Amino acid sequence: MIEKGRYYLKYTINKTNHELIVDAEIRLKNRKLKRYEPLYYAYITVNYDEYTEIDTDGYVDAGCAAEYVGLQLKQEIRLKCRHEGKSFRTKIEELS
Repeated sequence: MIEKGRYYLKYTINKTNHELIVDAEIRLKNRKLKRYEPLYYAYITVNYDEYTEIDTDGYVDAGCAAEYVGLQLKQEIRLKCRHEGKSFRTKIEELS
């Protein structure tokens, strides 16, 4: 079980630099659990703001959670740029 993970993406849109930082941390639930309910959940932040758009129950690997959210956001950015006619280039993409 990996407790902390980070996905880092540095990209350009029309020659303007941008960064996407996704941090994930596996935490134990503090409430009384029902039968067959997962013990852990992933606490995810995107650019240091909490990310709550997906259900993160049951994640036991923070690296996988960070990569999943990071790749989803990268795809959304790429599609938005393509729709607006802007150029999108990836400079650095890291998973740690």
